[in-house]
Amino acid sequence: MNEQLAAERRQLVEKLKKQNPFLPLYEVIHAVLREEVITCTLVPGAVLREVDLAESFGISRTTVRNALDALRADGFAEHAGRSMRVTLLTRLMHDQLHDFRKRLDTIAAEFAAQRRGKADIDTLQQLLDACANEQDPFRFLAADSRFHRGIYEAAHNSFLLQSYAQIEPTRNRINYFAIYTLEQDGMWEMSQSKIDRMNREHASILTAIISGDDEEAARLADKHVASQLISFDTYEKLFLEQ
Repeated sequence: MNEQLAAERRQLVEKLKKQNPFLPLYEVIHAVLREEVITCTLVPGAVLREVDLAESFGISRTTVRNALDALRADGFAEHAGRSMRVTLLTRLMHDQLHDFRKRLDTIAAEFAAQRRGKADIDTLQQLLDACANEQDPFRFLAADSRFHRGIYEAAHNSFLLQSYAQIEPTRNRINYFAIYTLEQDGMWEMSQSKIDRMNREHASILTAIISGDDEEAARLADKHVASQLISFDTYEKLFLEQ
């Protein structure tokens, strides 16, 4: 058992229990595992053994089983023979999400430029600054996610925001996967370069939103999403052909 990971898990469980003491324990464990899948602490295809997880969290296997059932309902775990594993990331999943985001992100930026108020602009500027001040790839991705959610919130359309909430976990998981694989291959400079480019693109989108130029905001958002395409060619053998 990874003692450091077990300690971190148990600390997080206690924190979540204090925040919501009425939440069933299996839902707390589900929340922890879900975050680990999204951030690639649990990588695609990782086997989810009840006995190992029960030992790591210091809980019963029944609680783990219920948490895994909830994780499977999210689409983040799947059966592989008699075992359970983290759902694989596939080229098809990535491409379909990319197609969806090219439409959704463009509309959100257009609406944000049309409907943003002063409070929206102030919030987006703070979120942009948080991205610009973060050079660690994994913490940057968390800031990046908050910035994009901020654009959707500034669009002031509840159905659009609900649509984003549905794709946000998988969007974030694919982004973490991209950075994870770069780090595994020692391609740190490439990931740092990507952060710098993303910050420049974020700033351009926000400038268009602030100026109320909805066409430019939509164009820049479309360009930004297009630049987020990742290649599975290098990594499919490692993660997908198992």
